Amino acid sequence: MSRDTIREESNSDFIRHDKCNHCPSSDAVAVYADGHGHCFSCDWTGSYEGAVKLNGTKPKKNRNNYTYMKGDNNEEPTTFKFSGPGGEQRLKFKQSRNYDTHYRYTDEEGNTAFLVERQYTDETHQEKRFFPHTKWKNKIDNSSKWQSWAMPEPRTIYNLQRLSNAKQTSVIVCEGEKTADAYIKKNLLPVTTWSGGAKAVLKNDWNPLLDFQTIILFPDNDAEGFTAMHKLAKHLNEDLQVTLENIKIVLYPDEFPKKWDMADSIPENTDTDAHRLATSALPYAEAIDNYAGIWKSLAPQDVAEIDKEKSERLLGIAENIFYISELDEMLDINKDLLMPLKAFDNNYGYLKIGKSKKKPSTWLLEQEPEIFKRANSFEFNPKRTRGLNDVQGIPVVNRYRGPSIKPKAGDITMWKDTLIDVFDDADRADSIEQYIAW
Repeated sequence: MSRDTIREESNSDFIRHDKCNHCPSSDAVAVYADGHGHCFSCDWTGSYEGAVKLNGTKPKKNRNNYTYMKGDNNEEPTTFKFSGPGGEQRLKFKQSRNYDTHYRYTDEEGNTAFLVERQYTDETHQEKRFFPHTKWKNKIDNSSKWQSWAMPEPRTIYNLQRLSNAKQTSVIVCEGEKTADAYIKKNLLPVTTWSGGAKAVLKNDWNPLLDFQTIILFPDNDAEGFTAMHKLAKHLNEDLQVTLENIKIVLYPDEFPKKWDMADSIPENTDTDAHRLATSALPYAEAIDNYAGIWKSLAPQDVAEIDKEKSERLLGIAENIFYISELDEMLDINKDLLMPLKAFDNNYGYLKIGKSKKKPSTWLLEQEPEIFKRANSFEFNPKRTRGLNDVQGIPVVNRYRGPSIKPKAGDITMWKDTLIDVFDDADRADSIEQYIAW
C-alpha cells in the first residue's frame, strides 16, 4: 500500500499495539479483533496470527468506536424479552445466572435510556448486585448494539415519563428502584430514584425536579441513605437554586428498624406507613439543624490536601522502587520488575500531582537524592546485599534473591568435583559454587 493512499477505516475493534514482522518497529502494528493488523510504520496490512487471543479471554470492545444512543419507546434488549417465542427459555437462562428482575429508565417520551439488571448472589437474597445495559451506536458502520455499560453522566432519573405528566406539586426521591416501585403501586405522589447506589447520587440529571414545588427526600433508614440525601439537598440548593423551604426530608420514628425502606412492611408497633412519613416530612433546614456543617464535610477536599495524600502514597510505593538511569526505567525490587517510565506512569496515573497533573515518575525524581533513590544499573550478585549498594562509588541495585532452601551440613566433595569436571576451571567452578551457595 502506498503511503499516499488512505487506508480504509477498520470496522473491527482495536485490541492492542504489537511488533511488526515486516519492518524494525516494535509496536507500530495495530491489532484488531477480527484477526487483522496494520503497521503504521511500513503500511503493511494483513492477517495477524493470534490477534484475538488475549490470555484466553475475549477481546475488549474499544469504547472509542461507539457513541451512546437511546432505545426506542419501551425498547429492551432481546435478552430481556421474556414473553413470546423463546421468552421462557431466555428467562430460565437469565435465572440460571442469578437474575432477579430489571428496571427500565426512560426519557419524558418513554424512550429507553438504559436498563438496570438486579441479581442476587446468595440463596437468602441478601447480597445483590446490579448491571447497567445501554444501547450504543458503532461510529464506523452505524450499527447499534446493547452493551453492559453504564449510561454516560449525567444519567436519567427513574420514572421520568410519569414525573413529566404528573399533576401534583410534590415529588418524592427515594433510594432504589424496588423502593420506588413499591410506592408507585400506591398511585399517590410521583416518586423517583437513581441508579448506582447511594454513592452515585450526584451522577444524575436532577433538573426534572424543578417542575415541582416541594421535593421530599426519603432515605433508607441508615447512614449511607441519609448521606446520599444530604448530598442531593446540597446539590439542589447550591447548584439548582432550589430554596431550602422547598426541600423536605423524612426522619424516622424510633419504631422503625435500621435499613427500613418504603418497600418493607410497616413495623408492628406503629400505624405510620410510608405515605404518612412522606406527607409529614419536615423542611430540610428545620429537620437537620446542623446541615451547614454536614454540607461542609461533604465538600470536595482541598487540592493541597489531595496532593499531600497522593505524595504520601507515592513515597510509600517508592520505598521499594529505584530509578535505573542506564535504562531510563523504574525497578520494583519487591516484585523484581522493570518498568519503562511510561508504563510506571500509567500504572500509577491516579497519583498525578498538582494542577499540572505532574507524572508520578517526574515527581519522584524531583525528590532525589534525599528521599527517592536512583542507580546507574543493576546486578545479580549473591555476595552483596539485596537492594541499593555502593560499588566503587557507583550506585548499583542488586536484584539477587537467594534460594529459599534451608542449608544442611554434609559432604559436598562429589558436587565440587562435578563442577570442576563440567567447567574444567577450578576458579570458575568455585564462582558457580558460591553463586549457588548464596
